[in-house]
Amino acid sequence: MNKKIFDIGENIPVGVVPENMYALTLRKERYGEPKDSMRIETVRVPSELNEYEILVKVMAAGINHNAIWAGRSIPIDVISNSQKIDNDKRNYFIPGSDGSGVVWKIGSKVSEFKVGDEVIIQSGYLGLEKDFRHKKKGDLPNIRAWGYEVNGGSFSQFTKVQSYQCLKKPDNLTWAESGCFLVSAGTAYRMLLSWKPNEIKKDDPVLIWGGASGIGSMAIQISKMIGARPIAVVSNKEKEEFCLDLGANGIIDRSEIDISKKMPDLNDKDEFNKWRSNIKKFRSCFWESLGEKKSPTVVFEHPGENTIAASVAIADKGGMVVTCGGTSGYYGNFDLRQLWVYQKRIQGSHFATREQCVEVIKLVSEGIIKTCLTRTYTFEEAIEAHQKMAENRHPCGNSAIVFD
Repeated sequence: MNKKIFDIGENIPVGVVPENMYALTLRKERYGEPKDSMRIETVRVPSELNEYEILVKVMAAGINHNAIWAGRSIPIDVISNSQKIDNDKRNYFIPGSDGSGVVWKIGSKVSEFKVGDEVIIQSGYLGLEKDFRHKKKGDLPNIRAWGYEVNGGSFSQFTKVQSYQCLKKPDNLTWAESGCFLVSAGTAYRMLLSWKPNEIKKDDPVLIWGGASGIGSMAIQISKMIGARPIAVVSNKEKEEFCLDLGANGIIDRSEIDISKKMPDLNDKDEFNKWRSNIKKFRSCFWESLGEKKSPTVVFEHPGENTIAASVAIADKGGMVVTCGGTSGYYGNFDLRQLWVYQKRIQGSHFATREQCVEVIKLVSEGIIKTCLTRTYTFEEAIEAHQKMAENRHPCGNSAIVFD
């Protein structure tokens, strides 16, 4: 069969690689919000593989903020970045950092997978496998996010990945379920369990911002799995019920406390005192939700600009604020006295190692952690789905685009 392109959902014989494919793309002249930055275009299938690369036919792709950030070109211009670092010649960018699919073609030295295998793609990109196979094990500091910091993500009919990015898909998960959770669950797993000596432990109070989000829903479940006591911050009743159903020990409704904004200038005493008063209310709400006067040993932070100061302030003495993102903005200001006087810690965390991804998939396949898939979209609805997320109108939990 020598067909140049197949329609979305059309049955393609296993191993048949067309010349072209449909992909959700970004271009420099369109950078902005999803409704402006994203388009579905026809592009070439990345069918040329080196010895350790795999071509995957994508069956489902998870939705998260990576594609939104990429489309805004903030904090990095993803096209220029890929051209500079990876010598990627494409003048467009394909986002998407979560995905599942079928192995369609393999490089000559790929031994772990064969054509027809069903896989989950992990987005932790460490470079070309042929260049670092002896370094693959363990925790490497130069990890980059495929589909955000690396071009050629999951929002396309086919994607080319390194063989180490592929992990076996559990038989008991659907395509949408397997393609929607690994970015959020892997990131949450690493944030909560990797940063010794501040990893969460049994009975630890944990504050989780955005508890009803994809990453927040994973953080609640991981905390409960360890025996910690997660308190989730939400913005409405629907999200409150969602978090409680996942096992949150308590809820703080941020619409009732003015805490989701930047810390005022210390020299503006009136505004700063108002802000500090709200932090005291925030702390009291946490204690009330927890059932005792104990502050969070770990604050699970990802909104960024509007919450980082409150996170540092509410963390317990010797506690940790661990962060992986900045959905409200990237500029953080906070009171440094909180760090040195109370010996607190701010820790950055970026996705997960391959080994941690394997463990997370095992927990999901055994039913210990739920994928929290609450909505699926068609490929044609992908732009609308991202716009909803950009406007904070997306559903609770995780969402996926399905290619059928």
